Amino acid sequence: MSSRRSFCPQFRSGVTAFLEGEMAPLRAEAMRAHLRSCAPCAAVVAQHRRLIEILRALGTESPAAATRRHLLELFAKRAPRASAGAAPAGGPRPARSRASGRAALLRRLLTLPAPERLQAIRAQRPLQAPWLAGELLVRSYARRFENHRETLELAQLAREVTHHFRPHQLLRPGLQDLCGQVAYHVASAHRILGQFAEAEEHFAVAADHLRRGSGDRLLAAELLERLSELRYVQRRLVESIQCCDAAFRLLDRPAERSRRASCLVTKGLALEKWGKPEEALAVFEQALELVDKRRDPRLYVLIRHNRAGALITAGRFAEAEQTLEALRPLYHHVARRGVFPLRVKWLRGQIASGLGRHAEAEATFRELRQAFLGQGNPLEVALASLELAVVLAQTGKLQELKVVAAETATLYAGLGIQREYVAALTLLQDATAADAATVGMLKALSQLARSR
Repeated sequence: MSSRRSFCPQFRSGVTAFLEGEMAPLRAEAMRAHLRSCAPCAAVVAQHRRLIEILRALGTESPAAATRRHLLELFAKRAPRASAGAAPAGGPRPARSRASGRAALLRRLLTLPAPERLQAIRAQRPLQAPWLAGELLVRSYARRFENHRETLELAQLAREVTHHFRPHQLLRPGLQDLCGQVAYHVASAHRILGQFAEAEEHFAVAADHLRRGSGDRLLAAELLERLSELRYVQRRLVESIQCCDAAFRLLDRPAERSRRASCLVTKGLALEKWGKPEEALAVFEQALELVDKRRDPRLYVLIRHNRAGALITAGRFAEAEQTLEALRPLYHHVARRGVFPLRVKWLRGQIASGLGRHAEAEATFRELRQAFLGQGNPLEVALASLELAVVLAQTGKLQELKVVAAETATLYAGLGIQREYVAALTLLQDATAADAATVGMLKALSQLARSR
């Protein structure tokens, strides 16, 4: 039986990219999972791997002496002992040995102090490989709910690796796809931290790489999803919804129901902040219909969590509180620590404010301000400050309100949000200075500016 016939058709065209470490990380994970359960495909991949190694041995120039010494030193301690069945010295290195060598390289890179990691990548050719960019991207993505700073740092390391790809390598569409994926992940990490100018720059870079890539429909959809999130926090809500709808249209396969639901989550959030909470609730219900809560409990919990936020915007505080209580035993599916628990606390603070439990609300938003300040996230500090300002106005604490209003206006001025929002916050500062701010004004500003 030929290898072409024995290999499952859905993976056939990606064998070379997979073996060269140039396949997009998420697709590579799917390939590895398939190989673990499909013996014919695993045999074919082994044949392809052997062929590639032979061709490399025949057609690749020997490395420079210094590079060769560096590699020998790097892997000397981890070289496997010879055995009766081992390949002869100098022969192609088995896949398991190569994987362990890569794992050692990655561990050594990540144990370096943060400033030295970039220097190591710039100085060492073995750290300028596509597989390393992919591994760093996967690790960064895994941290997105727990540590935004670490998410950005790992994504920036992946981006640095892609900067060192050679021109002839970038002729391969798969590597352009990888560069695009890394760039839009860096953009998303900047967006989460309120660094909108940097996010815009990296989204433009990502779009350029994907235009020169393979035309992968799923990558195009993911770029649109991430861009919709940026437009959302920038308060460009119409553009955010347009991006969501475009991504939704691209994700037209039955197996992509969860991805479609994710698009609807951002669309629902945009509708909520547009002052249309009832429409947002309908969109969240549509998203829930697409999700199997047993197969994707994290997404199911996120949709219900955001639906609770829309209930708060609609003034249905008691119903929102009931939703959060029902979700309490399920929140571990998203994250037990890091940023997401702060999102839950945020909703609880809003509910307490809406139900007149002002002391509880004030304490909650003060805690949130300090938590986000400790994370170095000025956007979230500003948003928590607005919520705190509402509570202070409700309880008549005018002197504290003046201080919070001044701090909030200053924070927003440097965030790259549309000018009308900064102008509105400046008016708030002026109104509080003149003792003319009202609870209604503060609530309107808080609802206008909240990004989550």
